Amino acid sequence: MIIYFKNLWQAWLAILTSRSFLDALLGVDRFGNAFCAGHYKLTVSGRVGYFAYAKENLYWNILQWIINNTFHPLDGPNHCWNAFKWESSTDYRRGNDIALALLSVIVLIVCSILAPIIWFIACFKAR
Repeated sequence: MIIYFKNLWQAWLAILTSRSFLDALLGVDRFGNAFCAGHYKLTVSGRVGYFAYAKENLYWNILQWIINNTFHPLDGPNHCWNAFKWESSTDYRRGNDIALALLSVIVLIVCSILAPIIWFIACFKAR
């Protein structure tokens, strides 16, 4: 339990000490991962990419599909896999069932908000 709060605190400090807007967004992503019982230095996309690759089960593959399709205009078809390779960590934590349910809710909510925005902006950049 102590490590959970330590991860949340470290992720929160990363947001507060961000030097740019993109660093702050990365910090928010990492905070979301820490909130769902992941490590504070890793992103939700990297965690999902790792477990979709390592475990090959339906839960992780569905989350990967949702995230990949949300960020496709920015990163192409393999956003989660690229995030996993970019982080190059071995400290991925699955989390308990409550944390995984929370992770699913966060991914669904955030991606349902971001997907239309990202795809709308991508329509104008393609021209």
